[in-house]
Amino acid sequence: MQMDELLALRLTRQHLLSPTGAVSAASDLCGIQAQYLSHALHALRIRTGDSHTDGLIKTWTLRGTLHLIPEGDLPLYFSRQGTPEDVCDTAWYRWSAKRGQAAEPARERYFAHLVCEHIARGCDEREALRRVCREAGMTETEETAIFHGWGGVIAELAQLGLLCFQVCPEKRYRLCPAFEPMPEAQAQLELARRYFTHFGPATLRDAAYFFHVPQRQVRE
Repeated sequence: MQMDELLALRLTRQHLLSPTGAVSAASDLCGIQAQYLSHALHALRIRTGDSHTDGLIKTWTLRGTLHLIPEGDLPLYFSRQGTPEDVCDTAWYRWSAKRGQAAEPARERYFAHLVCEHIARGCDEREALRRVCREAGMTETEETAIFHGWGGVIAELAQLGLLCFQVCPEKRYRLCPAFEPMPEAQAQLELARRYFTHFGPATLRDAAYFFHVPQRQVRE
């Protein structure tokens, strides 16, 4: 292929020359990176003609970063849907505990339950949830861990497929619907298919960087 043919192919398959809906765009591209929401909305606008986000949620997926993904793709990105009791088994809690920055396990679980209960009742804004936890006896030291700026209990619940961000400028959350996870090997294969279809042609190194996994895993 000539370079201009390669570029045209990629532009088309990434929906820059062939507009589609928001859900299709986020699905095909393995999510729209959304660390900065305005950037994600721009990425959608240039692929769809508008910035409607119906059917999308925001959560941590590939490379440990926030993405907009279709709600229906939750089984693809999360190998299980846990409960608030499981927060201490998450990567975020282990990372915090290793550095001596985590709350005691029993307290972490207690506040995880509290957060989920209040979101279910409609208290979905971060600062409101922080106040609820303070009123329930959260200490300043615990608050540093539980409402850590990079994640805390919110990230733990998200990694369990229990909680996600609402797609809005404010830090508001919602509970994820119940879902049945896909077998991990099947999920990895589907993500690889989407990547090579819409970002390719690509090398093993390209894909390993995109998924943040070793090249041997991509090769398999």
